[in-house]
Amino acid sequence: MRKPTALVFDIDDTLVPFRAAELPASTKEALRLARQNGHTLFLATGRSKVYILPWIIDEVQPRAITSCNGMMQYTPQGEILSVHRFSEADFLGVLNDCLQNDIAFACKFPQGMAVYHQYERFCDFYLVGGATRTGLKDDTLLRNTHEEWGMPLDLFMHGDLETIFSFMKKYPSLQTVKARSQAAEAYPASFNKSTGVREMLEKSGFRLEEAICFGDSQNDREMLKEAGIGVAMGNASDEVKACADYVTSDVREDGIYNAFRHLELI
Repeated sequence: MRKPTALVFDIDDTLVPFRAAELPASTKEALRLARQNGHTLFLATGRSKVYILPWIIDEVQPRAITSCNGMMQYTPQGEILSVHRFSEADFLGVLNDCLQNDIAFACKFPQGMAVYHQYERFCDFYLVGGATRTGLKDDTLLRNTHEEWGMPLDLFMHGDLETIFSFMKKYPSLQTVKARSQAAEAYPASFNKSTGVREMLEKSGFRLEEAICFGDSQNDREMLKEAGIGVAMGNASDEVKACADYVTSDVREDGIYNAFRHLELI
């Protein structure tokens, strides 16, 4: 059995199948056994804090959480460990491009999310897995939430991906990654899940080089590369799998449980 260590998990399509409102039974059991064996669990997600839903926290029982692709680190009790934000120039530039190209998009803040364009279309696309509109402020009229809450941490854009990636080339200081079909996220290129996880783990007494990280998406690549062991889900793309040390089965086919058994975590 492997000695106790830090286990870091992406949420969507790693712990939770897309559009599901609960973890697979085998994943629940794997997490329970891992905690029983002394491992410490963490979350690393692109989700805004407001959409890391209570049932996810209850099932995982994380020590701390990296949200918004490494832009914010905090504890389940609400203590903010670190926060990073967009520059005003980059944010206003992307805002203008999204409006000109009719891209539905929302801004992620520590306090919540605000939709700046195409609220109904954004909600229809974004709200899955039991999420509700409670955390999505409709700011399509004034578009001034950032004046109250400060610059956003991350932007989520829904629309034609070719169009999005085309205009995002104008912003070399930002990183843009595909989030879902017809959706992309953008955040400052100086930060990603790897930098966020490193900050989070160090504040909790662990090192990324000794941790085991699990993911499936483009925004997990740096985290998988720099972890002590990076585990890609079987449902990940070939590009993401190439960043991992080990590839497990699909999230819907006991991927987490099988990885835990292979790595002798349980």
